[in-house]
Amino acid sequence: MSSYSPDLRIELIDAGAQAGTWGTTTNNTFAYLLEAAIAGYQTVSVTSASQALTYINGASSTVADNQSVYAMLRFTTTTGAAFNVYAPPASKQYIVWNDSGYSMIIYNSTVIGNTTAAGTGVTIANGAKVIVWSDGTNFNELQASSITGTLAINKGGTGQVTANAAFNALAPVQTSANGRYLKSDGTNTSWDAIDVGSADISGVLLGANGGTGVANSGKTITLGGNLTTSGAFATTLTATNTTSVTLPTTGTLATLAGTEALSNKTITSSTINGSSNTITNVSLTSGVTGTLPIANGGTGTTSTTFANLTTNVTGTLPVANGGTGATTFSSGALLKGAGGSAVTVASAADIVGQIGSTAVTNATNATNATNATNATNATTAASCSGNALTATGPQSGGTFITSANIASQSVASATNATNATNATNATTASNVSGTVAVANGGTGATTDSGARSNLGLGTMATQNSSSVSITGGSISALTSLNCTGNSGVSTSTAIGTSALANALSTAFDNTACGNTALTSVTGGDYNTAVGSQSGRLIDSGAYNVCIGFTAGDRITSGSGNTCIGYSADTSSATSAQQIVIGDSLTGQADSTVTIGNFAGKIYNAYTVNATWTQTSDERLKKNIQEDSLGLSFINRLRPVKYQWKPSNEIDQTLPYYNEKNKRDTNTVMHGLIAQEVKAALDAEGVTTFAGWDVGADTIQAISREMFISPLINAIKELNAKLDSVQAELTALKAK
Repeated sequence: MSSYSPDLRIELIDAGAQAGTWGTTTNNTFAYLLEAAIAGYQTVSVTSASQALTYINGASSTVADNQSVYAMLRFTTTTGAAFNVYAPPASKQYIVWNDSGYSMIIYNSTVIGNTTAAGTGVTIANGAKVIVWSDGTNFNELQASSITGTLAINKGGTGQVTANAAFNALAPVQTSANGRYLKSDGTNTSWDAIDVGSADISGVLLGANGGTGVANSGKTITLGGNLTTSGAFATTLTATNTTSVTLPTTGTLATLAGTEALSNKTITSSTINGSSNTITNVSLTSGVTGTLPIANGGTGTTSTTFANLTTNVTGTLPVANGGTGATTFSSGALLKGAGGSAVTVASAADIVGQIGSTAVTNATNATNATNATNATNATTAASCSGNALTATGPQSGGTFITSANIASQSVASATNATNATNATNATTASNVSGTVAVANGGTGATTDSGARSNLGLGTMATQNSSSVSITGGSISALTSLNCTGNSGVSTSTAIGTSALANALSTAFDNTACGNTALTSVTGGDYNTAVGSQSGRLIDSGAYNVCIGFTAGDRITSGSGNTCIGYSADTSSATSAQQIVIGDSLTGQADSTVTIGNFAGKIYNAYTVNATWTQTSDERLKKNIQEDSLGLSFINRLRPVKYQWKPSNEIDQTLPYYNEKNKRDTNTVMHGLIAQEVKAALDAEGVTTFAGWDVGADTIQAISREMFISPLINAIKELNAKLDSVQAELTALKAK
C-alpha cells in the first residue's frame, strides 16, 4: 500500500511494495508532479462562477487531472462574469495570469475539491500577472511592500532607499565638483565646469530665457523678424521695407508736455501738438476717412445730394411740407383733416355730422329688430317701422305666429316647425306619427320583437326571472347543462351531446364535458371526464379522472384511475389506481405511475419499491460500446452531507431566491455537489454522462441512479487489482 504527501500528494511507496513497478511510479512522480510543480504551465478554463482546481493522489499524465500542482496557471472563462477559483487546502505558490476578461479571486477550499473558502483570498484583476502563495488556509500576494532591505549595486540595485541617495551612489565622486555639471565623453561621465567661450555652449539664447533670440556680432542686433519689448509701453519694431513703429495697444506713451492716450493709429506727415491738443498738416481730402456724424456737425453721409431720412433726420414733417405733423396713429382710426394744422383722429360725433340724418331714415329702430321671433317672415328691414315684437304690418303675404295663437293648438297642426315658437304647449303624443330610428335613439320598431331584432338582442334579453329555463333549443353546441329526471342524477353535470346519456338514479356526482363523455355510466359515482369520448365506456367504475380526447375510454368497471393526455389509457378495462400521463400512452400496471408518450416511458410501482424503471430493451438500441467511466471518475467524486440554504440567503439572481424562506433548512441531506461532478466529468473528458445536467434556469442538477454504471465499472477495476495482488501473494508464498 502507499500513502501520499500532504501538499503535492506525491505517492510514498511502502517498503517492499510495487515490486517491479516502483520505478514507473517514481518516474511518473518526477515527470508529472515535481516538474509540473517547479516549472509546469497550464491553462485552466473556468466554466462556472465557483470552480475547484482538480487534484488527485499521485501522478497523472493527463494534464487536466491535477491542475492544482502546476507552478504557473493561466485562467480563461466561459462564464461571461467574474469568478472564484479554489485550490486544495495545502501550502503552495503560484504564478497566476488572469487572462479571462473578468476579475477573479483565488481561495483555499476547506476540503479538497469543494468550493467553500477556508480563509482569505486574493483578488486578481483582469490581465494581471501576479505571484500568490498560500499557507494552506489563506492566500497572499507577493508585493513590493512585503520586501525589506536594499539591493546592492553589484546585484543590479542602488543600495539605497531614496531617489537622491540612489543618484549620489551611482554618480561619479562629487568632491570639489560644486557648481559643475555631469559631462560624458561617449564612454564615461565626469564633472566639468561650464566655459562660455568654449564649445560647451552653442546656439542662440531665446528671449524667453533672457536672451535676444538672435546672434550678436559687432555690438549690433540683426533682426530676423520683429523686435518687441514688453510692459505697459511695449513697442514693436517691424522689419519691413518701410520702417515704422507700432505703438502699444494699452497704457500711455510719456511726452515732455504730459501724457496723451493714443489709439494705435498710423499718422503720416502730420504733427501732433500735445500742448494745444491740435493736429496740423492733415489733408481733409486724403488724410481723413469715414463720415462725420450729425452730432458732431456732419451729415452722417458721404452723399452731396441727400441725407438718409431713416438715420439722419429727426422730428416730424409738418403738413405744410407734405407731412401729417404727427408720428403715430391708433390702428384702424379714421383721420380728420384740420386745414394747415396737424391731422387728428375723428370722433363718433365727427362721423355722424359728416354722414347726415337722411342716410339712416329707413333704420328707425335697429336695436328692436333683434326681437323678431319669426325672421323668415320679415324679409327686409324696411318693412319694420317700429319694434318687431309689436309690428302689425309684416311683409306682404306674411302672417305673424304668436304664443297666443299656438298655445291652444296641437303639434300635429303645426305644419311648419319654424313657426312653432312655443313647443311646451304640445302636450299630447296622439298627434305624433312614425317611429324613431335606432340612429336617433329609438328602436325603429313598434313591437317588442321588432325592437329586439333591430337592437341585436336575443329572447333572453327580456327575461325577468332569476333563472332561465331553456326547452327545445340550445346555446351554441351545449345540449344539456344539468341532468334532470331523478334526485340521484340531478347531482351530476353533463355538457355535450349524449354526455351521461344513460345515467341511472343510482349514479351520483358525475361530471361529463364533451361529446359522449361518460355516456355509458349507469351506476358509477364520482367520475370526471373532460374531452370528447373521454371515459365513454365506464359503467360501474367510480373515482376515475379522464382528461383528453378518448382519455380512459378502455375503462369499464375499473376505479381510481387517472388518465391525462390524448388517448391516455389504462392497461385494461378493470384496471385500478393507475396514473397515466402522456400522449397515446398506456399504463404499465395497477398502482403504478406511467409517464411518457408513444416514443418511450418511465414508470414507478409506488406501492412496492418506489423506484423508476426506464425502457432499456437491446432491440431498441444501436452503437453499443463499453463505458469508460469507472474507478478514476468515482475517485474524483466527494460524497457530502449538507442542508439547504434559506430562500432569502440564496443569490438574488437565482430562481430559488425569495424574501421569505420557503425551504426546509433543517433536514440533513446526503449526496454530491453538481459542480464537482461536472469538474470530474471534464477531467475524464466525458460530455455525454446524463448524471449531470444544467437547466434553462442555470441551476445544475444530478441524477443519482446514473452513477450506478460507473460504480459497477469501479468495482470491476478494483476486483481486477485485487486479483492481481492475490496472484502476487500466491507467487510469493510459493517461493
